[in-house]
Amino acid sequence: MNPDSLHQTLLKLKCPIHLVQGHLDSEIKKRSMDYIIIMIKSEKKRKIWLKNSSHSIVKNQDHQRIFPDLITFVNEICNWKIILS
Repeated sequence: MNPDSLHQTLLKLKCPIHLVQGHLDSEIKKRSMDYIIIMIKSEKKRKIWLKNSSHSIVKNQDHQRIFPDLITFVNEICNWKIILS
């Protein structure tokens, strides 16, 4: 996808967005997540940095944090009360 097309696509996004990136990720630039958060027009958006994770976040040390953070986000946007046991 070329940068202009990506820019236009991001401007159209209005749905809730939950982004996760590892601080040790060498595949994606750290500023990319900030750019996406700024460009999307969603009122409900969140970014989570995983301190001890690289690009494969579900295989790294911080992976246990992903699901609870996502459940919290879904609860907030839907006014649900999903409880992890």
